[in-house]
Amino acid sequence: KDGHTHDHTPLNHQELICLSLFRDGMTSIDISKKTGYSKNTVESYLKNIRDKMNVKKTIQAVIKAMHDSLI
Repeated sequence: KDGHTHDHTPLNHQELICLSLFRDGMTSIDISKKTGYSKNTVESYLKNIRDKMNVKKTIQAVIKAMHDSLI
């Protein structure tokens, strides 16, 4: 979109939603209730995000995604 190249696999729509809600302070359970995804699905999305972005903590993924203007 903005011409920047990212050093990770692109996140899908569901992952971006979960990461945005996590950024806003929601837990996996909160995100599950808000989106209708199961808690396990939310945790799977967050793990996929960490794997794709090559980080250990979800907050690190939030920082990278905000820096890259993804969320």
